[in-house]
Amino acid sequence: MGLFYRVFGRGDEVPSAEQLCQQVGVVLHPSLPAEQNGWYRLELGLGPGGTLTLERYTAEDDGFRAELHIWAAYLETCDYSPHHTALMEWVIQSRQLLILRKPIDCPDEARAERCCRDLCQYLAALCEGIYQIDEVGFHDATGQLLVAEY
Repeated sequence: MGLFYRVFGRGDEVPSAEQLCQQVGVVLHPSLPAEQNGWYRLELGLGPGGTLTLERYTAEDDGFRAELHIWAAYLETCDYSPHHTALMEWVIQSRQLLILRKPIDCPDEARAERCCRDLCQYLAALCEGIYQIDEVGFHDATGQLLVAEY
């Protein structure tokens, strides 16, 4: 188990696996076959920095709406931030959810962290999204922290 990053996208844009790899300088490892609407799981190699797993869920997937409602309910409790209501609505309106997992035993922790943040910002910008990092909080596509997790 590792640290999780989540991108909540309101848009339907799906980057190709090759675009993702080029964007953050990682290598695509063989993975599960893609569905007709694009990939749904990728393994991205960081070389000696470890392997990241990226999964993509869409509004058509079972449990998708339930997952969004959990995050929206969490944001509803974050009334210490002036952004919590807007983010709650954003999460509910999401059409896709991308979950990035960074293993806890990355040999190059700094590189893995940098790649994860770069990937989240790229995906958030591409998918009209926001992103969340466990134990850090919710960010806009530029990386600005909007709701801190305490």
